Amino acid sequence: MYVVFKVPPFHKNIARAIQKAPKFYFYDTGQVIGDLGIKLENTVACAIQKEIHFRKDCFGETKCLYYLKNK
Repeated sequence: MYVVFKVPPFHKNIARAIQKAPKFYFYDTGQVIGDLGIKLENTVACAIQKEIHFRKDCFGETKCLYYLKNK
């Protein structure tokens, strides 16, 4: 069993955002297979997600994590 979290794409147009595929990241970075860039991306996403959870628990702030894709 893997513990992952989903990061949806950011787009002003909701219909366009639904068409794009979300990214999934592992909480356990040892499960990531690939080059160093993929492992770094997963590690950064985990660190940002951890900060979002901390701010929600301690300060009651509601934040979301999105990814931005450009051409």
